[in-house]
Amino acid sequence: MSSKDLPIYLFRQGTNFESYRFFGAHPERRDGRDGFVFRLWADHAAEISVIGSFNGWNPEASPMTREGGIWEAFIPDVKIYDQYKYHIRSLSGEILDKADPFAFHSGWGT
Repeated sequence: MSSKDLPIYLFRQGTNFESYRFFGAHPERRDGRDGFVFRLWADHAAEISVIGSFNGWNPEASPMTREGGIWEAFIPDVKIYDQYKYHIRSLSGEILDKADPFAFHSGWGT
């Protein structure tokens, strides 16, 4: 069982009372690079990407991959307090830019 299996199992059962530890944006190191892993549950989305100050708000720069209804992307070099949103294309083709429901910080500077 991977480190992701238990939180996903509990989430799907409706008993993960610490979902914030899994979903949202969390610092991580992969392949020797520091960055953040972003996770979002959106089972009715066709495509999702992370847009933010670190990629020029470009919807094509940081696509997420889907496993079931859970989307994930690791983005190197993201720093704490970088601004971001999820760029979502729904199954019907609607485009939405949404704040992270599991964000630890929200601030849009001046």
